[in-house]
Amino acid sequence: MKNDSRITIDQLHLKVPGLSQHQGRVLGQQIATGLAKQWPRSGRSIELGAVDIRLQSSAVNGNTQQLADQVVNAIIRRTVY
Repeated sequence: MKNDSRITIDQLHLKVPGLSQHQGRVLGQQIATGLAKQWPRSGRSIELGAVDIRLQSSAVNGNTQQLADQVVNAIIRRTVY
């Protein structure tokens, strides 16, 4: 039996002051990629609904990958454990 793991994100709403529209798109892609890499492979379907995460991003200084990593870790902590 093949384990077909898949993550679908229907909507991703981000409010990040100081990021351009392009940086916001990059951030969204980095979040999706991070979730795909780190999400536990259980073989079961999980519907999360809305997940509200608030982070302090003042130290990020335009580093979208660092912010994406924080978002991914927060989502996984809140939904898996």
